[in-house]
Amino acid sequence: MKERETNFELLRILAMCMIIGLHYLGKGNVLGDFLDAQGIGGYLAWIFEAFFYCAVNVYVLVSGYFLIEKQADVRRAGKLWGQVFFYSLFLGIIALCTGIAKAEEMDAYKASYYLLPILTEHYWFVTDYLFLYLLLPFINPALSSMEQKKMRNRIILFLGIFSFSKSLLPLSFAVDKKGYDVLWFICLYMTGAYYRRFGIPLLAAKARGFGLYIVSSAAIFVSALLLKGAYFKTGHFKDIVTYAYSYNHIFCYLAAVGLFTAFARIRIGPGKAGKVIGLLGGASFGVYLIHEHIDLRYAWQKWLLVEKQAGAPMFALFMIGSIAAVYVTCAMIELLRQQLFLKVGGRLRYGKKRAVK
Repeated sequence: MKERETNFELLRILAMCMIIGLHYLGKGNVLGDFLDAQGIGGYLAWIFEAFFYCAVNVYVLVSGYFLIEKQADVRRAGKLWGQVFFYSLFLGIIALCTGIAKAEEMDAYKASYYLLPILTEHYWFVTDYLFLYLLLPFINPALSSMEQKKMRNRIILFLGIFSFSKSLLPLSFAVDKKGYDVLWFICLYMTGAYYRRFGIPLLAAKARGFGLYIVSSAAIFVSALLLKGAYFKTGHFKDIVTYAYSYNHIFCYLAAVGLFTAFARIRIGPGKAGKVIGLLGGASFGVYLIHEHIDLRYAWQKWLLVEKQAGAPMFALFMIGSIAAVYVTCAMIELLRQQLFLKVGGRLRYGKKRAVK
């Protein structure tokens, strides 16, 4: 692992832990209704949610940073699809055999989630990311040759359409998919690519990046508090109280940019720590595919008794421990899969050479 990449591997680990945290809070029934929340105990989960929410954006920013200087490879897309298909089908079979998934509920619709994970959006992030990757032969040449001013203006235009409009106006637009779409991913990709080519002088220092992340994440929570107060006073804004908890909200975008630029300035020297970070970072995508499988995404929270611990005094520590346990367990499974595929792939290549001889 090159020194300049280890910091981003660490960022991938952190971002995936934050994603697990989002699923811990949301799918573990910890959040509750923001309108009913009271006191620090009632708001604590929503505060963590605000600071976790930029994680998905971070992943796409990192992709823009690295892929802008690379050519899109169909084999890489095929490898990505193969990894997704493996977990989709393999974990589905295990779930059916162990009773996690009920065999009597198996039908053609459920089978399509196992066999066609991309088309069914078994993993919505993967579907959008793969479509983005397939567009790179058209996107990268344009971005690589674009002048700085023109590229900056294009990003501002995209942000105006998909972020500023929904962030400033208390309206629900038809074009707003809350960041669950490839068009928002393109906006994030352009931002990562812009940083790679030109940098962002205002965020040249790590402290500024971390500061932007903290202030923007806090603003997500504070905006919900303010809208909640406005609702109780006026009777309006009920449907948009937690509107800032959206991937394409400007606060979430800025939080991701801040965290991304801060880690871009971190340098981790070679050594055992760097190797461990590289190993775990390389398994982060597999961690996502495992813990977010359709048969597991609501199951592991029950195994960890998440809902029962929601109001416990040591809730934060229990949550952090649970996130770490999920990440490490899934990472070990993914690393075993990688070794298995390497051995099988090596034997197949060796067999082909022998056949030619």
